[in-house]
Amino acid sequence: MPRRGTAAAPGTRSALRGGVKPRIPLTMFVLLLMSIVATGASAADETSGTPLRRSKSFAILASTYVALNAADIYTTATALRSGAGVEANPLVAPAAANPIAFTAVKAASTAATIVVARRLWTRHRAGAIALLVAANVGMAVVVAHNAHVTGAF
Repeated sequence: MPRRGTAAAPGTRSALRGGVKPRIPLTMFVLLLMSIVATGASAADETSGTPLRRSKSFAILASTYVALNAADIYTTATALRSGAGVEANPLVAPAAANPIAFTAVKAASTAATIVVARRLWTRHRAGAIALLVAANVGMAVVVAHNAHVTGAF
């Protein structure tokens, strides 16, 4: 690799100037962050004085929702980067050009959905499950569409 201030060899790009950007580690970081937020919301509800029965279905649906949102972040970024797609959601579109802002908006919306479902769980368990099923189906359709647009599907 050339030293700073010198030209790179013809046909190569300097990693310093080219800006090597890891895409998968950011997605993994977001997945981990959203899982922590979802777990924190669950723990906050459980310490509120009303004991909640643990539900495998809620945990599986919430984890699947987090994974689908991480896949949405990755596939949307890939589609935008390739020029094959645009962000169709008018609420998220202003942040789509900046990967960090886009990831933050997606993480916040994912966490908010899980918190709402968890609070609904205390009063209406079937409603909470229905909410997460609907959210998972919606995100699965979005991810499949993104993958189709990028040619990966």
